Amino acid sequence: VYLERLLAQYYRPHHAELARRVGQALEVHGRALIIDCHSFPDRPLPMDMDQSPARPDLCVGTDAFHSPRALVERVETVGRERGLSVCRNRPYAGTMVPLAHWQRDDRVQSVMLEINRRLYMGEAGGPDLQSETFKTIRNLCTDLVCAAIEIFMETARYIGIALTSFAHILNPQMAIIGGGVSSAGEKLLFEPIRAEVRKRAMDTNAAVS
Repeated sequence: VYLERLLAQYYRPHHAELARRVGQALEVHGRALIIDCHSFPDRPLPMDMDQSPARPDLCVGTDAFHSPRALVERVETVGRERGLSVCRNRPYAGTMVPLAHWQRDDRVQSVMLEINRRLYMGEAGGPDLQSETFKTIRNLCTDLVCAAIEIFMETARYIGIALTSFAHILNPQMAIIGGGVSSAGEKLLFEPIRAEVRKRAMDTNAAVS
């Protein structure tokens, strides 16, 4: 009874809202990126499958279908550049994807970022939100999320580079982008493409639509 109450109060509403927001992102932008953030205890819990006492600072969880290699490697690199020990899928594996899209829709990308609590708090006392250590970890999390978003946006940048080369050769008045990628919309696709073309092109009179 207690477990069912917890599921009804927290788990099911959370996942229903996640599924709704992912569906909304797909409808508006044609793509969705889930950054599944958690913290984890420095010592294994009794129910943990991985009971190794040597736990990393950062655990990056992945799914073979929904976690592109470039996305995973980028967040791992950022973690190591900040001096953290990083493990993939250890001590916890996988990342969150709504069941309706899991293993079916590669427009939904996901990566799990788990921070070891020893970096910013004592297990018993909780975090000191004003401490410099906590602020450092908060900034680290921001950097990791930004890195994931940058990789997610790489498609638009490369299209912009290709269109610039195309424009230098043929000098078109307009470039029209069709197909499934065009459903990503203004913010995720066309605005970054235009910015890349303006930065690289010798003549910026051509329109992108």
